[in-house]
Amino acid sequence: MSFFNEKNFDFIMATAVLLVLAIPVGIANIYLGYVIGEGPCTLCWWERIGMVVVGVAGILILRYGLKARYIAAVLFGAAYGIFMTLRHASFSLYRDVGMGFGGDIFGAHTYTWGILVY
Repeated sequence: MSFFNEKNFDFIMATAVLLVLAIPVGIANIYLGYVIGEGPCTLCWWERIGMVVVGVAGILILRYGLKARYIAAVLFGAAYGIFMTLRHASFSLYRDVGMGFGGDIFGAHTYTWGILVY
């Protein structure tokens, strides 16, 4: 039995989709928005749109199989998201020396987490 079979691919893909949609888009929004009370800026929303596109394309891959159009959607969504993350971070990184531009999770400000996610 090979590790690279359809069942293992589906499990890995479903786990990746759930991680992308649940942690940065879901839990972070609930924690930051309702627990801390921090409202996201427009650039934060643009970063999250890329995460949602990647997650939805992953769901389409799980449902309809590995097709070029869905792989392209993942790649375009990730490219858009990393561009927006770098754009967002470039506006705030040089000014943020403990001044509170966005909350921090595990020591990294929230506007920089997209680099790790994408």
